Amino acid sequence: MKRFIQFILFIVIPIATLNAQTTSGFKYQAVARNSDGSLLLNQPITVKLEITDANGLIYYSETQNTTTSDLGIFSLNVGQGSSVQGSLAEIPWTENTFNLDVYLDVENGNSPELVGSSSILGVPYAMYAERAGKSMDDQDTDPTNELQTLQANGDQITLSGDTTLTVIDLGDLVENIIQAMDQDTDPTNELQSLEVAGDEISLTNDNTNTIIKLGPIIREVLDTTGLDSDATNEIQQLSKIGNTIMLSRDGGEVTDAVEDADADPENELQKLSKNGNKILLSGNGGEVTDAVEDADADPQNELQKLTKNGSKIRLSGNGGEVTDAVNDADADPQNEIQRLSLSGNTLSISQGNSVDLKKVSDGDSDPANELQDLSINGANLSISGGKGVQLPLYWQFEKGNSIEGIPDIIDADYRAQVPSLQVEGGPLLTSSGIRSTDDVTLLGANYYLKTTSSQNRIRHYISGDAGTSIWYGPNGRENAVIKGDPNNRNNGKISIYDSNGSIQASMEINSAGKGVLAADIKNFFMDDPEHEDQQIWYASLEGPEAGAYVRGQIELVDGEAAVTFPDHFLKVATLKGLTITLTPHSADSKGLAAVDRTANGFVIRELFHGTGNYTVDWEAKSIRKGFEDYEVIRQKKEN
Repeated sequence: MKRFIQFILFIVIPIATLNAQTTSGFKYQAVARNSDGSLLLNQPITVKLEITDANGLIYYSETQNTTTSDLGIFSLNVGQGSSVQGSLAEIPWTENTFNLDVYLDVENGNSPELVGSSSILGVPYAMYAERAGKSMDDQDTDPTNELQTLQANGDQITLSGDTTLTVIDLGDLVENIIQAMDQDTDPTNELQSLEVAGDEISLTNDNTNTIIKLGPIIREVLDTTGLDSDATNEIQQLSKIGNTIMLSRDGGEVTDAVEDADADPENELQKLSKNGNKILLSGNGGEVTDAVEDADADPQNELQKLTKNGSKIRLSGNGGEVTDAVNDADADPQNEIQRLSLSGNTLSISQGNSVDLKKVSDGDSDPANELQDLSINGANLSISGGKGVQLPLYWQFEKGNSIEGIPDIIDADYRAQVPSLQVEGGPLLTSSGIRSTDDVTLLGANYYLKTTSSQNRIRHYISGDAGTSIWYGPNGRENAVIKGDPNNRNNGKISIYDSNGSIQASMEINSAGKGVLAADIKNFFMDDPEHEDQQIWYASLEGPEAGAYVRGQIELVDGEAAVTFPDHFLKVATLKGLTITLTPHSADSKGLAAVDRTANGFVIRELFHGTGNYTVDWEAKSIRKGFEDYEVIRQKKEN
């Protein structure tokens, strides 16, 4: 298993002390930790150091072997290792910026890994000075053939071979350089380096040789934080493989007595499911058979229901339908037709009483001379066993004939003056329809308009003290129904049916007193202003809520604009669930946000503190007031 080093202290000391003999290098110090955060104590390590420029070009590379201290600290002198590439003394410190890349290997010295990289913030001046001293090489070793020589006397410089004897005084220049570098001319107070040996810290170039012991300080820190420098009592970790629980740092292991065949504590719960009449328990929990058996496992073919609509009797579950042959022209079981029967002298009526006819006598016992029957054919009234008579013209009004020439039964507006027709307990039937009357009164009955083959085409009746009108198509199914809401007969409803008898469009007042229009598609249309033979049709946009929207356009100034909702939108829409869409007119927009929303509007701001100036389209959508609880899924209503 690979271990990675985490550096928590990274110190580069680039300023070396200038001596008569320059030492090439600078100090580097760090603390090494393993990948789990523990210190690498007294650990032999191999360090590879590379000095690179910003482009990654390697100017110098070396390796050094060292050992960490009992605090995990290691110290190196960069430039004093085994050179791999380049020369530290030849690095052009003033011409570029450089990084120190640190590679570390704790395995076998053959697989170093990059663990840190840092900029070298100060030029190692001693090495720069040494390189500068070498820069005057003229490719030979003869000092007597140089053109001229600089000579220094105190802070004055002269050039040999100078016939003008020019003297350059460096006093002021040296003073400025010294002040820029260390602010004084005292060589006894220069920068020093810290050195660590065990738990002792000392300062280089310290004439008093002062040593600071860190032991008490470290112990105080450890006592306060609960940490210590003892590598044998570190925090341990529990881990589990299968049913074996292990403690890190050789803390031993135990076997988990609870065995559920896996190491996942999240999958213990089981679930019940049913397939046909089989009830199963997940996790191989077995199965049982449902004792309720209806000869199959199909829940879709259970008990069915009979319903009746007009003369149609239907069986649920696509069980088909039949036409009820019994037709008494209404749906009222209390006013059915009764039958007379005669048994001897007893005359009986079905579902009623009977009378004794012995008391009725016609004076003889001849059944051939009994009462006669009246019959009418057109305007001819006949009596059985006798002659017929022709009725006056006004009787023909019943048959729908013209009323012209009958001035005594019509008024000035040509309305027939026929008294009201009242039917008590039975239907009013006309072969060609009532031409004109003041009114037709049906007391608790149905009023049908039928074809000559007795097919219903229009039916009017009273239900729940409210009028109902049904219009039928040639197939005998409803085309349209006008009636009151079953829950409130004062709320009207119009339903439009397809050829299969299913409602495809409706208009009603619901229980909340709201007008509702429902259809597969809702349109508006207009005449095409350019083509007389064409129209333009638009369909409504559908959605799972009763919504309202408002939109507009505004100018963004310095990245901001305030939108105020119009008064009519505030009256119509609730701001709960408000959705705002923004469209910038500029391709340079950084993006827009709708912020600071209030009851009256919102603010548009450009993202990332933008200060753009351009036009913005905006649109706000919300829910209409009073429709916050709009039902998307509803139970199917009866016709």
